[in-house]
Parts: sequence; C-alpha cells; structure tokens
Amino acid sequence: MQLAGDRGASLRRESDLTVAVWRACALIPSSAETIRQELAAKGSATTAIGQKMIGEMERTEQHSDSPCVVADLRDLDCVAGNSEACDSARNADPSCVAWMNDNDTQARLHCIDRAVHDPACMAEPPAADSADDDDSSSANYFSDSPAQAEDCRRIEKACLHTFDECANAKDALELFLKPQKTATSRPAQ
Repeated sequence: MQLAGDRGASLRRESDLTVAVWRACALIPSSAETIRQELAAKGSATTAIGQKMIGEMERTEQHSDSPCVVADLRDLDCVAGNSEACDSARNADPSCVAWMNDNDTQARLHCIDRAVHDPACMAEPPAADSADDDDSSSANYFSDSPAQAEDCRRIEKACLHTFDECANAKDALELFLKPQKTATSRPAQ
C-alpha cells in the first residue's frame, strides 16, 4: 500500500469492504454460487443436468456478488456450458482465486460438503421388492421424509450467510464509497 501514497489507507479499506461483500453475499440461499457448490459437493456439478442448473442460475444472476460467477459469465465457453472452460476462467481470475482461498469461504464450503454428505440426508427409501414387508415401515419412512428433508435444508443453510448479512456488507461498502462518488462528481473549482 506504500505505492498508493495518500490513498493507501482508503484503498485498503475499500478492498476490505469488497472482500466482506464477497464473503457475505457469494454464498447465500438460492445464489448461483451456492447451487454450484452444493452440486459440486454432491459430485453432480459436471453432469449435464448439473451444468444446466448452474447455467440457468447464473443467467438469472447477472449481477452476482460472487467473483467466481462473474468470472464464469465473462467466459463465453463457460456460459455455453463447458465445465472445463468454467474451471479455467475461475483459476485465471485473481478475485475468484482470492475468494476461494479465503478462510471464511473454505470453512463454508467444507460445511456444505459435510451437510450434503450427512448420513441423515442420504437415507434411501426401503426396498419395495419384499412382498412380506410391513406397509407401516414404508409409511413411516415417507411420513418422516418431509421433516427429514427440512432438517437437511437447515443443516445446509447453517453453512450460508443470511440475506441480512449480505445487505449489511453492501450497505457498509456503499456508505464508504458514497463520499468518494460525490467528491469525484463535483467539478473542480
């Protein structure tokens, strides 16, 4: 920051606030990055259906707060559904690499991975091929299934930032930038 001179402290603060927005907003419920990371944790991010889901999410999230989604959207091959191009775009983008290497991001991605592999969230319905099975066991499984699914969603959401955390981070960055915007928009006297 010595090279920045008088603006060094201001640039550092803006950088810190930008990283705070990436941390708080890239992984929130229903974001494209969250969908991608959940599919990656499940091992289905590179399947045709996984790629289609990711692509659709990214197309609806044109102004993403994830630096990695932004990197994806800049690469036309990635936008076309080429997962290798997406990996290359992400690895070549310094912002995406910094976000992926961030301790908070790594902790949340590890949490998502644990959540999607939680044994309680991977239960299979009982086999239907046994004719002498009691129907009540399958009824119990299916009656518990919505509650179990909700528990699994709760586990996954515990890994994510809230919409309020995202809004607060964005507000802090905007508040910091506001005096700078008005100062640069005023004509010199």
